[in-house]
Amino acid sequence: MSEGQFWYCTESGEGSFTGPFDTREDALAEARSMKADGSVWTAVGIYYKPDLGQLGEDVLETLYERANDPPFSEDGPWSEWPEIVPAETKRLDSMLAETVKQWLDETCNWPNWLVMKEVEEHQQKDEPLTIRNVVTALLLTEYDDHEALEQIVALWTPEQRREAFLWVMTEHVHASDNDDVERLPKPTHVQAIDRAALAAMYTCEKCGQLKHRSGLQGYRCNTCD
Repeated sequence: MSEGQFWYCTESGEGSFTGPFDTREDALAEARSMKADGSVWTAVGIYYKPDLGQLGEDVLETLYERANDPPFSEDGPWSEWPEIVPAETKRLDSMLAETVKQWLDETCNWPNWLVMKEVEEHQQKDEPLTIRNVVTALLLTEYDDHEALEQIVALWTPEQRREAFLWVMTEHVHASDNDDVERLPKPTHVQAIDRAALAAMYTCEKCGQLKHRSGLQGYRCNTCD
């Protein structure tokens, strides 16, 4: 697990989080690839830091309680202990905190679980589907060319992106042994990806490598340009 990276949750802001991701946007994109509608949550994972403050008061209270237990209680109640001034209690706090910290360092027993901080809820109605959202979703299907998908999805309207996203989600859920999920027909603009991908391939005359054609700038070879 990595501290300071981002995680997502699709069920509840207090549920199980999945990650890590380098940015909140990456976590959100992955969350939307798993859940198209409704709210999702993102958060920053921070290692739990034990509270080492006021340990002196805790230790003194424990000593007082033990003094009231047999056989020590026969020697007198804990209230007869000498009064400890606040300055001495603070000094004990500092000494115990340093000792415990040193022990945690030497034994590598610092807590290794993450606490989710800066949790943010993302509602679909306020969150337009980005090119990254749709491309991440399409990569869950038979499409595996990230660069070509980005070029194609960039030309789609917001409604076409949403149609493609919903189709992927129903296909993905149906494939996970959810036969009761109604599959949506493959949108025509998604069907066109296959034809566009084939049309986008060419062999550079200069270097002889197989290249992709940019839908915006025509044929090009980044290596030879």
